[in-house]
Amino acid sequence: MKEKRNSRIRLFALLVLVFTLGFGFSVDTSKQSLTVSSQAAQADENNGILAFNGQKQFVMEEKDQLGRAHSAHIQLQDKDEPKNKRPGKIKYDPVGWHNYKFYYGDGKSKSWLMNRGHLIGYQFSGVNDEGKNLVPMTAWLNSGNYKGTDEGNQSGMLYYENRLDNWLALHPNY
Repeated sequence: MKEKRNSRIRLFALLVLVFTLGFGFSVDTSKQSLTVSSQAAQADENNGILAFNGQKQFVMEEKDQLGRAHSAHIQLQDKDEPKNKRPGKIKYDPVGWHNYKFYYGDGKSKSWLMNRGHLIGYQFSGVNDEGKNLVPMTAWLNSGNYKGTDEGNQSGMLYYENRLDNWLALHPNY
């Protein structure tokens, strides 16, 4: 019982630290110069949306001055999705990457708190181990579960990625 309580206290402290570090710094981006691709330069200046041209477009912005991935855009049809099987484990560690195993559920099961998450999912981009497309995120946000995946959990990105993938398959001419 005491071990479970201590585990919860450590998890709470870690989450406070993650949120403090993640949201506690402000960066003046008004003077920051970003290198953008020619496609991104064509993006609507008011909202950053790529102009529709009926072709696949995939743009990853350069990392910010702290080396963080921060922005990516894609337009594609179902036929443009990658056909290759996703490669193995991601080796790139995004800025801010730290990991911690914690107890969950009955207090006996352990899982990693964090995942490396894609700004644009592999199933759409075909890009797996690229630093401009990877950010640290909780395992729950990425896969909807502490261990494995839960495609039915609306708290996870996987839920929405799969629904978008299904929509693209059902609407091949959009």
